[in-house]
Amino acid sequence: MTYRMGKTKAIILFLVAFLLLACTARQSNNKQLIWADSLMRSLPDSALSVLQNISTQEFASPADSAYYALLLTQARDKNYVVQVDDSLIRYAVAHYDKVGDAKMRASAHYYWGCVYRDMNRQAEALREYLIAASLTKETVEKRQLGLIYNNIGYIYYIQNFKEKADSVYQLMEDIAQELKDTTLWAEALSRQGSIAFMKGNDYFGTAEQKLLDAFTVVDRIENKAIKADVSATLSRLYSKMDQGKKALFYAKLNLSLRKDTTRAYQAFLILGDAYYRVGLYDSATFYLNKSLVSKDYGRRSDAYMRLADIAMIQGNAVLSMKLERYSSAYKDSLYQSRGNVVTDKIVEAETDAQITLHQLYYKGRLNIYSVSYTHLRAHETCADLVCRLLLEKK
Repeated sequence: MTYRMGKTKAIILFLVAFLLLACTARQSNNKQLIWADSLMRSLPDSALSVLQNISTQEFASPADSAYYALLLTQARDKNYVVQVDDSLIRYAVAHYDKVGDAKMRASAHYYWGCVYRDMNRQAEALREYLIAASLTKETVEKRQLGLIYNNIGYIYYIQNFKEKADSVYQLMEDIAQELKDTTLWAEALSRQGSIAFMKGNDYFGTAEQKLLDAFTVVDRIENKAIKADVSATLSRLYSKMDQGKKALFYAKLNLSLRKDTTRAYQAFLILGDAYYRVGLYDSATFYLNKSLVSKDYGRRSDAYMRLADIAMIQGNAVLSMKLERYSSAYKDSLYQSRGNVVTDKIVEAETDAQITLHQLYYKGRLNIYSVSYTHLRAHETCADLVCRLLLEKK
């Protein structure tokens, strides 16, 4: 009798656990979506291929549609496909904001930021990254948080919010060290070094140390892109420090690491300047002229100014004055183009992010009450079913 009672209790517990799980399950049952998700980290190209061959007409629920929208946006981003339309990821964001899944909501806002980045809408991208950062802190996705900080830091950096950028890159460095992610670590060190360099002479020592640390880290993982960027900044730094031989060494290394050495206009400018620092004016003139093919106003202004210096050293004052005028003209054009960048939009984006997070917080609290009530009713139904099964058994 005792054995039968124990067995009956075990059956009841099993049925209750099974039915409650069935009543509260939220994961997608679409095998192709789950398969694509599993491929995303290690084989993003395969994940994209799987997603592109899925018929969206087969989706049985809004949850599957939202999952697909998020995964496809993510796969495109990981495969460096430039996205110029946010309608897909906007659908995913709306769904996950509504259902309140913290992990999926954070990812959706992050990839919305990536789409805005591709569309060159920096303020909107920043807003979504800030929202995603706050939401990701609630999850265990430390690597995603590191990537978000990298994007936030870069926007602050290019919009001249250097102090904010530096603070974000410090947070990114802490995460990179915790995860032992050498790529993130090297990028964080490199950016901090660049910011210190831009602060002026008093910070050159700090800049050098950060950049050399970054070079050491990236040298171990053989990431050519980051290594080239670090080399470029080191060359520029050593030029400012009047260490011409070091400037030339890193300038040559920077150019050799570039994928396209025929259109590496910034690398040509850096190498031309380095040759100028060591007095090799013919080589300097050659690379500075190659950099002038670039359409970047700042790059052209710097190249013409250095060519003007060389012309003056070589005794051609007329040519020097002409080149200086070219430099000034491009500098004026550069200031005019930068005047179109409204930094107030960045501040507005920060405010919008805070407002959205507050709205999501209160919506989440309401969802908890609503879901709790719904689950309670659902559990009652499941319990009734358990009782009915047991009664039929008797």
